[in-house]
Amino acid sequence: MVPVTYQTDHLTGLLNEVVTMVRARD
Repeated sequence: MVPVTYQTDHLTGLLNEVVTMVRARD
């Protein structure tokens, strides 16, 4: 099983990528 901390960290990383893309496009 995958630890919950890893899943949360992965989701946070994806969220950060999206935010960075939106800011760079602005």
